[in-house]
Amino acid sequence: MTGGLHETSQAIGRLQASVEKLEHAVARLSDRIEDLQRLRWLMVGALIVLCGISGASGGWLSKLLDLGS
Repeated sequence: MTGGLHETSQAIGRLQASVEKLEHAVARLSDRIEDLQRLRWLMVGALIVLCGISGASGGWLSKLLDLGS
């Protein structure tokens, strides 16, 4: 019976380690998503600035911004 308890304890330990690794991976993924969202807004800002500099029509830009919603 002690052998079964030891194996169960080891399995629980492995599961806990796997859960911790998964939590770290989720945290890293969340950070990456935030970085990508910031990059998206930087790119939208750059497009707006370029449109302003070039004097391009704002019609396509407003359509682009509506698609992002």
